[in-house]
Amino acid sequence: MRSGRAGDGVRREPPAGLMTPVSIRQPRRDRRARFRHFRSGHGRQASALPRRHPLDIPDISATTRRRFMIKTLAAIAFFGSLGCWARYGQTIFMQNLFGRGFPVAVLSINVLGSFLIGFLFVLTAERVAIDPAIRTGVLTGFLGGYTTFSTFELETLMLVENGEIVKSALYVLLSVVLGFIGAVLGVYIARNV
Repeated sequence: MRSGRAGDGVRREPPAGLMTPVSIRQPRRDRRARFRHFRSGHGRQASALPRRHPLDIPDISATTRRRFMIKTLAAIAFFGSLGCWARYGQTIFMQNLFGRGFPVAVLSINVLGSFLIGFLFVLTAERVAIDPAIRTGVLTGFLGGYTTFSTFELETLMLVENGEIVKSALYVLLSVVLGFIGAVLGVYIARNV
């Protein structure tokens, strides 16, 4: 490295030591490097690779696990509140547009939520490198606050894709029927007890 005075255009590296920033001591890892093979072919290749949760790495410290968990919980809380606001806003908009005669607002929320969970689940698993805490915040927090129907639809789709048609049909039937019975029972108990 050439020596020179400050401001003469010569780049200087600080001596390696305790006060040296991490970004100078070691180059940042390319976050998208592990996803490069997906761009060369079809997204279906991702199913051949085992997906591991970030906390399943055996050499990760307890402090790192705690930080990741706090970051994930914060992301779920933040995106969850956004999902609730989006649901409320869409409900008001749709009711003003179509009235309250038919539950168009809830129907539109459930359909859009189902589309979003399918799209974002595959996009963030196979195509785009995203922080796992943010991914959990968006899929669990935002879509959980926006609609839980989307998760139901995704699980049904996974059963169908795995060839378990009977089990998926039973899941849909039981979810709708038992959910309705649960709602009726809850209303009955609230009114009569």
